[in-house]
Amino acid sequence: MVLLLIFFSSVFAKLTVIEPQELKNKFTELETGVIPSSLANFGNPPYGSHIIGRLYAYKETNITGCIQLPPINFEHGSTITNYPILILDRGNCSFVVKVRNAQTIGASAVIIIDNNIEDPEKVMMIDDGTAGNIYIPSMLISKNNGQLLKNFTLSHQSLKIRVQMTFEMPNPDNRVEYEIWMSSENTELREFLSDFSQHGKKLIPNTQMTPHYVLWYSVERSKEGFITEHKDCLSGGRYCAPDPDLDNGPRTGREIVLENLRQICLYNYLTENKKLNLWWDYISKFKECTNNNFNTKCSESILTNIGIKNTLIQECIDNSVLGSDIKINDNSLLRQEREAMLARGIFFYPSLIINNQTFRGDLESVEVMTAICAGFKDQPNYCLEYFDSISDKNIDNDEGRFNPKTVALIILFSLIVFVVILFLYRKWLRRDMNQRMKIEITKAVSQYIALTENSVGNE
Repeated sequence: MVLLLIFFSSVFAKLTVIEPQELKNKFTELETGVIPSSLANFGNPPYGSHIIGRLYAYKETNITGCIQLPPINFEHGSTITNYPILILDRGNCSFVVKVRNAQTIGASAVIIIDNNIEDPEKVMMIDDGTAGNIYIPSMLISKNNGQLLKNFTLSHQSLKIRVQMTFEMPNPDNRVEYEIWMSSENTELREFLSDFSQHGKKLIPNTQMTPHYVLWYSVERSKEGFITEHKDCLSGGRYCAPDPDLDNGPRTGREIVLENLRQICLYNYLTENKKLNLWWDYISKFKECTNNNFNTKCSESILTNIGIKNTLIQECIDNSVLGSDIKINDNSLLRQEREAMLARGIFFYPSLIINNQTFRGDLESVEVMTAICAGFKDQPNYCLEYFDSISDKNIDNDEGRFNPKTVALIILFSLIVFVVILFLYRKWLRRDMNQRMKIEITKAVSQYIALTENSVGNE
């Protein structure tokens, strides 16, 4: 699952020319060699690390990356200092299409040149909804800087022009703060939270996790002054969620907003009582509340299961209503969420902010753990243990697979065996044919002699 759009500061991604010095000196807008850029909202950047690679570009001006790209003889390396990085021009199709086509021919990263005169750091390279299979990072740079970089690359093909892409996560101290912006009905997000809960619990001593909820409002009710209820809203249309049944079923957006409010109350209660691990237990089990089972009864059943009294949460819900009618009157907790959402500039979900920086990439446990752990000045033991376990799993998986050298040796050995067998077979075949020919010749000669003798006798 890929994070959707959020308008907040992005991860500290930086593009820097490494060599040659002649090219590096041409970029001095920020610091020598640094090119202002914007990181794509898809792909999986290696948080807390960097890649260094050689630049490649097409001479042909009609190659935009919108269709299958011509192959390039990339110079691959076994280290992070030799990645092939492809330059493409913006236009005619989405960023996702271009990066996917570059990934298909073996590029490890992509730099896209803007086709407009604008600040690239203010441009969002947004997922078009199909970027789930893209794993390489990509950046957008300005039109002027891009043309300079591309022209130099094409006119100096004998040189190895190298750039560095850095993907830092701010790590001012040994405590990471992260926010999860969501809505309780999102199925994919609930699957992620359920899977990530084991890590969320372990990270509690070293992190501050805060869930937030995306809320809309009814334009029609706002014109009326929020004085009448709406089936998909609370507080007279101030806080709404889309109808999950699209008006074709019994469920409403109001149930979603009410569950969001319930989860806010649960989080506040558990934080105050230092039992935040139970929030992860609740969220992990809540994925079972789907479709027609998405209701108060399912939620209260989970609360009972984890040892929380329903009356405590209901009391919080009741106290948040600024009046006597939850359907009409304003709500203090939901208003705080709405104000925080507007302050952050967040309008879609799911979204993840780590140390005040936007997380970019797939919302999967490994990627999120990598980003969170990169946010520590000194990583806690759990991060170190986690990545050790990932490495061990990769080694175990590799033991069950052939590497390219092994495959090549097997193929070579098979060819040698085949050639030897073919040689021996042909040798045997020739010997057999010779023997058969001798027998046939002997028979023919014998028949000829017998025929000759008969002819002489008849004379």
